Amino acid sequence: MSAPDLETMKSSVRRFLDAMAANDVETLRALLADDATWWVPPSAAAVVARPLAGVDQVAQLAGGAITRAFRPGTTTWRIEHMTAEDDRVAILMHRRSVTASGNPYENQYHWLFRFVGDRIAEVWEILDTALAREAFA
Repeated sequence: MSAPDLETMKSSVRRFLDAMAANDVETLRALLADDATWWVPPSAAAVVARPLAGVDQVAQLAGGAITRAFRPGTTTWRIEHMTAEDDRVAILMHRRSVTASGNPYENQYHWLFRFVGDRIAEVWEILDTALAREAFA
């Protein structure tokens, strides 16, 4: 199965981020492959399984249902760079949110999305976990 064209993959990543910000688990599920995998940084494995596997688990994590870390409706993304090549989209972005406990949260992320066909099969998440721990303390 081949990957969709590069612009379609980039559009799917944007839809994924919009669905994350809206806590829209159903849209997230529709964008993910059945055997989707999410890789958090090794230092975050105490909070989220590494890897987190399966469409339901990944959609729940992305939709906020597993960690319930952020107040719904407070996430905004600022995309700095997005690049697509072969079956992958790489994105550097800034997230602004409010944590569930009311703390402001601003962090920079680098994610790598791998596609199988038109679905997201794998997400690699890189972020400043020390900053995140401080915001959630």
